[in-house]
Amino acid sequence: MHSETNDHLRDFTATPRTLQLAAMAAVTGTMGAGAAWVLLRLIAVITNLAYFGRLSGAPVSLPLTWDELADAHPLDFRITNVAQRLAATGDQWKDVLGRKQSLEQALRRAKA
Repeated sequence: MHSETNDHLRDFTATPRTLQLAAMAAVTGTMGAGAAWVLLRLIAVITNLAYFGRLSGAPVSLPLTWDELADAHPLDFRITNVAQRLAATGDQWKDVLGRKQSLEQALRRAKA
């Protein structure tokens, strides 16, 4: 009762077309995984911007000593490590922010 058509359906040999389709599936799957990773990162960025108004790993402005300046890079100072830096060095803005300053003299000079 076996016909030649049924025997053809049982043939599992790998033809060049089968290998080509398998390679295409592997590439498509890899691209899909990459797209999913990018979308997850994008969701995290947009969520941070929407709720916090800035990126969680965003660089921040911090005062440095002259000794630190030579080895410093702007990306070394991020919102995620500010607390550690303040604990190690203390609040270096304390003295600057305590001084009373006026812009009136500078405004007078600018108008002259």
